[in-house]
Amino acid sequence: MSVEIERVLFLIASFLASLCLSLFFCWGLIQLQKRKKIEQPIHKLGVKSHFLKTGTPTMGGIGIIFSIFLIYILLDWKSLKNYRLLAMVIGILSFSIIGIIDDLLKVIKKNEKGLSAWLRIFLEIEVIIITFIIAGYDDSSTWYLNLYPFNNNLGNNIFFLLIAMFGVIASANSSNLLDGLDGLDGGVFILALLPVLVLAFQQGESDLGLLLLLIIGAVIGFLLLNSCPSKIFMGDSGSLFLGAVLAYSLIYLDKLILLPFIALIYIFETLSVIIQVFYYKRTRKRIFLMAPLHHHFELKGIPEYKIVFSYYFIQSVISLIVLIMEINL
Repeated sequence: MSVEIERVLFLIASFLASLCLSLFFCWGLIQLQKRKKIEQPIHKLGVKSHFLKTGTPTMGGIGIIFSIFLIYILLDWKSLKNYRLLAMVIGILSFSIIGIIDDLLKVIKKNEKGLSAWLRIFLEIEVIIITFIIAGYDDSSTWYLNLYPFNNNLGNNIFFLLIAMFGVIASANSSNLLDGLDGLDGGVFILALLPVLVLAFQQGESDLGLLLLLIIGAVIGFLLLNSCPSKIFMGDSGSLFLGAVLAYSLIYLDKLILLPFIALIYIFETLSVIIQVFYYKRTRKRIFLMAPLHHHFELKGIPEYKIVFSYYFIQSVISLIVLIMEINL
């Protein structure tokens, strides 16, 4: 058997292992939370049909993360000697921890209010700075903040640091906003990450490629329990993690410029919230029936599954266009 075939079989087996383990962990979380009567608080001003989902377990992101890193550590832990990859792993895990804290506060308070927006952003900024320091670690045993830590093509540039920081925060929190319908955030994320996965292997970044493949497998495993009607919600522990993965992986590949294109759906969802809030404060009227945008479509009477699959289709087209353009370039 050739080395290429062995490598492909290894990747397929890793993907399937991540998928199955995620399904197992998420199923376990469902049983645990049902016994402990832990559930996702439903927004009081939300879509009325969502109150039918009262009692649904949450924090499915924990199951996703456990499955990914259990397999990754078993298969490829030596790759974490690469400070760039180590920084990314610490970054995405830290975003998930912020999400877990947010989820736990909501469960404890029994309402939809977790961490304050400003505190969450402050914590996210701290995480990004720390991970950039780690990524810029010098093998000569001195620490320094390399302002373009994952790749030095543009040199040390404070402007890039700010753009990268904004990109990670925007991606993570936009993913959080998108997590409002069964299967929506996870499915759109997978389709958005596929071209990044292809680019990782194309650039010879096999360690990153394996990590992204495991992430996709784990999210698919979760989606088997999150598709309408959902048996478990992702929670902030998962949505912040997914958004951070998308941004960090593009920074790693020196492709952050692709983020606004790949994440076009995320951008429109976020803009709908910003426009709604700004317009309401000025006029006391609403442009959308409800924001983010997917809830507007719900209140228009469009079935949840149709909205979700429409978003899937749009993201598939976007990802295909981005991939074709990148490969041709």
